Amino acid sequence: MSTAYFLLSFDREQFINLPEVKKYDSLLENVMVMDEWSRTKFYWTNNLKVISIYVTAFPIYTGTASILMTSHQIGLALVYNYHLHGPIVLLTFMAVIFLHGTLELTGAFIVGAASLRLGWKLWSYLGKVLAAGSWKITKRGKAVAKKYLVDYIILVALGLTLIIMAAPVEAYLSPSASVLFLVSPLVAIFFLVVAMFFFVSIIRAGFNPMLQKISLVMKEAKELASGRWRSNQLSLLTFIVLFLLTWFGLLG
Repeated sequence: MSTAYFLLSFDREQFINLPEVKKYDSLLENVMVMDEWSRTKFYWTNNLKVISIYVTAFPIYTGTASILMTSHQIGLALVYNYHLHGPIVLLTFMAVIFLHGTLELTGAFIVGAASLRLGWKLWSYLGKVLAAGSWKITKRGKAVAKKYLVDYIILVALGLTLIIMAAPVEAYLSPSASVLFLVSPLVAIFFLVVAMFFFVSIIRAGFNPMLQKISLVMKEAKELASGRWRSNQLSLLTFIVLFLLTWFGLLG
C-alpha cells in the first residue's frame, strides 16, 4: 500500500522533493560513510530504541504501530530507488532488504505480535473490571497474568535475538550481496522467492488459528457496531482508535 501510494500520488520530481524523502536521503548519506562496525552499532542503537518502545508501551499497541510505520518507510525506500536508479536497482534493493530482513523483520513481527497480544489482554481485563465494578484479582487471574507475562518475556527475548543478529548481517554482508544481486538479477529474484516462501510457510502454519481469532474479532466488531456492548470489546475499541490515529498520522 505504501509503495502504491508513493508511485500513484507523486511524479518523480514531486516525490524527490517530499520532506520525508529528503530526510531519508540525508540519513542514507550519513550511514553510507560509516565503516561496518559503526553501521552495526548504529543499527543496534536504532533497533533497540524501537524494541524498547514495543516493550514499555504495549498498552497502546506500539508494536503494531511501529510495524505499520516500518512498512511505510520500506515503501518509500523502494520508490526512492526506482525513481533515482531504475528497476534493476529496485530489485537489488528488495533482495538486500530481505537478506537481513528475514532476521530483523521476523524479530519485529514476533515482538510486535507479542506486544499486541499483551496489550489486547490488558484492555480486555480492564473492560471486565469496569463491568464488574471490582478491582479484586483472583488466584486464577494472577496465574493467567503470570502466564502471559512469561510468554511475553520469552517472545521478546527471541525477537530481540533475531534483531541483534540482523545488524552485523546488514552492515557486513548486505553491501557485498548488493553487488552480486546487481550483477546477477536472477540471483536476486531467486533469493526473493526463497524469502517469500519462508514467510508464506510461517503464515500457513498459523493460518487456521489466525482465522479463528479473526472470526471472533469480527463477531465483536458486529456487536460493537450494533450497539451491544460487552466488556472484552474494550480491546477492539482501543485498537481501532489507536490504529486510525497511527494511520492518519502517517498520511499527515
